[in-house]
Amino acid sequence: MSTSGQRQEELAVFRRFVQVCPLPICLDSVESRSEPEPDIRCALEDHTVLAFELTEILDKTVARRRNAMYRALDTFRNLISDLSAYDRGTFNCRYRDAVFLVSLTPGSSGPKRNQGCRALMTLLLEDSVELLSLGDYETVVIPKRRNLSSIQNVRVLRGLASEPRFDVSAGGFFVVPAIDKISAKFKKRYQCDCPIELLAYFDGQPKVTEELWLPALVRFMRAEAERSQFRRIWVYDNKKKRILTVHPEVTI
Repeated sequence: MSTSGQRQEELAVFRRFVQVCPLPICLDSVESRSEPEPDIRCALEDHTVLAFELTEILDKTVARRRNAMYRALDTFRNLISDLSAYDRGTFNCRYRDAVFLVSLTPGSSGPKRNQGCRALMTLLLEDSVELLSLGDYETVVIPKRRNLSSIQNVRVLRGLASEPRFDVSAGGFFVVPAIDKISAKFKKRYQCDCPIELLAYFDGQPKVTEELWLPALVRFMRAEAERSQFRRIWVYDNKKKRILTVHPEVTI
């Protein structure tokens, strides 16, 4: 059962969601409910009653490493800005439309992380750098005896940017915990006398850009939603107060 603090947080998230939701939800009708009911019960302007189950699609381990991700991103930005004119030209020519998705090794210290970022930039500028094609992306082959122990892997996605850039994740893709959280909700059964919808939200996550994780999550929802009790699934960025996707689409 949800704690009092969690219920208040869910109510706050849901009330922000109502402000951008295309459904005509009456804010005064919103109330918190206890298991085995869904988290929220509310009504539309035409008095239709709805229930919403909420899940925060935020991996707590990733959340604890968020600062490391931000610092690594700052390091990469500084390394790019500090390149000589010759090296910058080489880098831009070789990786003109590339996004480097760098996965950090959990538990690496700040100095090791900075060392790894510098070593990766040096490797990418070398003529001997090796990229292996693995379907939709490439992966950077990291030679042994390089100071790259703080970096688990580097995936290179092409055609997603107008100039080279880095995105950083803390030991894994955001899409994995997101799918895990939604999958867990799909398996639950609720006692409810009205249609149920799922509101999957996050607050300030993920750092990686949407095109790198949202399509996979949408594919999962489309494939698995019918196995659940949910009439509709929403993915919502609470910090930016923005609905990223909804399945199936809403027709008003």
